Amino acid sequence: MPSFAKVRDIYDLVCAALMEPSGPRLGLFTEAEVLNHINTTISDLLQGGAFVRQFSCLPIIAFQEQYNEPDEILNVESTYVREKYIPAQSTFDIAENNYQFQTVLPGNPTCYREDQQMPRKMTLQPKPNWNGPQVELLQGQLFYGTISEVAAGVSLDITVTEPFYGTLSGEYDSATYLDSGTPFWGTISVMATSDSNLTMIGVSQPSKLSLTMDDWIEQVPRSFGYYIRYGVLAKMFSTNSELKDLRRGKYCQQRFSEGIRLAAAINTDTLYYQTRKTIR
Repeated sequence: MPSFAKVRDIYDLVCAALMEPSGPRLGLFTEAEVLNHINTTISDLLQGGAFVRQFSCLPIIAFQEQYNEPDEILNVESTYVREKYIPAQSTFDIAENNYQFQTVLPGNPTCYREDQQMPRKMTLQPKPNWNGPQVELLQGQLFYGTISEVAAGVSLDITVTEPFYGTLSGEYDSATYLDSGTPFWGTISVMATSDSNLTMIGVSQPSKLSLTMDDWIEQVPRSFGYYIRYGVLAKMFSTNSELKDLRRGKYCQQRFSEGIRLAAAINTDTLYYQTRKTIR
């Protein structure tokens, strides 16, 4: 049995719960309506359950305070600058406790604020007064091989004219410049850009946001399909239609919230520690 469920599996569960296992025939709902609720519910479950987390690193630019949050992350959970955690500041915190948010002299960022409007931006405070190491690549060009174990304090300039496959790794605090004249394949990892710049950790965005009936549900294990069903039913029982039933809607929402809490507990190891505490 596959580890993930198909959208149609969830659709069949919803239809069965509504006493129409063969699909909508009484006109109480449509396939498009259920599909829309499935997409919304999956997004809610991914954000709350944090099944897969994404790491993203952006180069720090001197005196630049705003940085775009990557599209691959649904929501940022934690942020680091130079391997040090910096907390988020809400609009209320800034208004009540940190009214000098944007007037502090440049230095090492100690906190940040998120702008939820698209594109999402992150504002660092104070704005950095230094440049983070960068690796410059020309897109659409070829690169193969391994470059590693460069000593600290060395500026490394790489000019590639032959095909190169592999990984750039083992870099330290040196400045690295890469100029590739051929197409590029491979990975850049364990470099100064990943620990001396702006690092964000958050819930990973699935590769496909709008699913069809025959699509697989990414990142969500098959065993959580029943919780998706409850989330969809909660939305359908709360709409202004003939299916409206606030009691059943409330029950389904509680079961869906239970699935989110369970996923979050599993993925953050809190369930393990709570179990040990209960046993003791």
